[in-house]
Amino acid sequence: MSAFSMDSVVRGYHIYKEIWTPYFGENLSGVAEPSNIHDPYAVAMKRSSDNATVGHIPRRILSVCFFFLKKGTITCEITSSRQHSHDLPQGGLEVLCSLTFHGDQETISKVQKLLKDAPLEEVPMVVTTKDSVTMDEPLKKKPKEVVLIPLLLNLWQLEMLMTPLNSCG
Repeated sequence: MSAFSMDSVVRGYHIYKEIWTPYFGENLSGVAEPSNIHDPYAVAMKRSSDNATVGHIPRRILSVCFFFLKKGTITCEITSSRQHSHDLPQGGLEVLCSLTFHGDQETISKVQKLLKDAPLEEVPMVVTTKDSVTMDEPLKKKPKEVVLIPLLLNLWQLEMLMTPLNSCG
């Protein structure tokens, strides 16, 4: 088993502040949320004591993390208290952390490469329904037919994450 760590943030503290007071050294677990109506690639950060969602992984690395969770685990250690988001125009609060990816060496190597190539700022996700196209606007209810176009990874990158290295061309 191999591991790789990177500095990141837990987003959405302003939503969960009533149920969560982060503390230095607190450990959280990443859990994929494919049924999340705001983003089907959402990865929730869950508190180990009661499995409550206390935030989410930033969108800029979201799809890499979502697909990584099919082969490994992500843990998070809180490294500071809350702060105002520095790269989101709408603001919001976030908590600094260290994300650690646990998995086999081959998968860890792929994730490191994909995360190195991730955009530096949040990228809006285009959500297309039968009736509308919106940028980063939460859906009021889950539509019957949703086609999502992730802007963070193209198909070859997703295939690279899910394919063993020795079979890559």
